[in-house]
Amino acid sequence: MGCSEPDHRITKAIRASLDRVAELGSLAFVNTLIMKALICIAVLGFLGAVSGCSKEKQSSKPITTALSTNAAIVEAVAAGNFLRELQMQNLLPGISNTDHGKVNSMEVDFTKPEYYPISRTFFILKEGDKSGSTHCYTVTRKDKMYEWQLTKAWRIDSKSNILQEWPVD
Repeated sequence: MGCSEPDHRITKAIRASLDRVAELGSLAFVNTLIMKALICIAVLGFLGAVSGCSKEKQSSKPITTALSTNAAIVEAVAAGNFLRELQMQNLLPGISNTDHGKVNSMEVDFTKPEYYPISRTFFILKEGDKSGSTHCYTVTRKDKMYEWQLTKAWRIDSKSNILQEWPVD
């Protein structure tokens, strides 16, 4: 394979990652952490394709395998998906399944190993909420064999004062 010939498996993986980013971007709530992880996957795939300018054909498999087995990325995506499912089922306190807004989360270091139990906290700014409050949710997973659970739900003002706490089961 020469420098002008891209590895089609890598190109296909990049395209699939970017399509997934676009798909997530159209949802009512988009977890920026998931977006960052998927963009990171796409960029690393692109770098793998660019660095493939050698006489030997390079495989995209090590990059794809490394990213899909990185526990921090896998769990971050799973936590975001769980929160999204709660919202779609109308089970997220203070947020309905028709609400729109922006989602953010605590930064996660994707370079460090993940140890259970794992918790992720998400911050949601509801579109049209004039109060400027932020809905906060912590989800926890005890172990790989357990499902994610909503462990804390509260709402804060712009100065991080707690305005409301919701009971969680």
